Amino acid sequence: MIHHFCFFLLSFCEERERELWRQQADDWLAFYRSIRHPHRRREWLFFVILRGFNLSLLLARRLGRLP
Repeated sequence: MIHHFCFFLLSFCEERERELWRQQADDWLAFYRSIRHPHRRREWLFFVILRGFNLSLLLARRLGRLP
């Protein structure tokens, strides 16, 4: 589900930004799969959700929906 949300946000970016974000999303997913300890996975997932929230705020500002 987070992956779909990231791709939704990417639809508002320019093509070169989109490729960079796709690569970063793939790197994050690979890193998540490499984590063995469940507690660390939860911490990492919280970080990614927080990062996605920050990105959505930046995107809203860029589109002129926030001051």
